[in-house]
Amino acid sequence: KDAAFRVAGTGSVGLKRYMFLLESTRTKKKYILVEMKESRDSSSFPYNAIKQPAWKSEAERVITTTQRMQNVSPALLSPTIFKEDTYVLQE
Repeated sequence: KDAAFRVAGTGSVGLKRYMFLLESTRTKKKYILVEMKESRDSSSFPYNAIKQPAWKSEAERVITTTQRMQNVSPALLSPTIFKEDTYVLQE
């Protein structure tokens, strides 16, 4: 139904962020908000001497860490690529 570019958010200064308002194809008048946030290297990456797993992308790193640290992860949590950048999608 609609899309918007977001500028503010916790820990996201300088990252591309988009919000989408999606309408259900099954149920009339049912909507969900989906966020798509750019994923970049961890800010501690240059200072960390401990070997890290080989992630498929930065979005995969963020999602895997989120799933390990939260009891219930956000709905629709998944990685995606848009214009050659990796993003995390979540409801």
